[in-house]
Amino acid sequence: MSSTPRRHSYDSTDDDKWIERDAGLSSVPSHRLTEEFIECCSIADLSGNRLGNPALSTLARLERLEHLALASNGIGWFPFELCGLTRLRSVDLSKNVLQRLPTDFTQLCRLERASFSDNKLE
Repeated sequence: MSSTPRRHSYDSTDDDKWIERDAGLSSVPSHRLTEEFIECCSIADLSGNRLGNPALSTLARLERLEHLALASNGIGWFPFELCGLTRLRSVDLSKNVLQRLPTDFTQLCRLERASFSDNKLE
């Protein structure tokens, strides 16, 4: 059985970016959510993990987030708390198991690009 190497990176010199792809995350590490980081993070790419909806709800604290990538996480529904991220300009939720989006999704008035391919949307 061959294993796929994990890509795991966090560049602390780029305080506005959080990139941890295929890192095996099932929850949001609390040490990442410092007040300083919360105040400046504008890009989060957590694709290819196993983040469930309780973990995703904690991402709502990243109020300055503009780009959010959560592809391939097995997400069943988009947490309504994330609809409060009114600065979001792009969101990638492809390759999940989404069945529907919350009605509050329309609050994301700055959203320019959204990817929902390979889901189970009704």
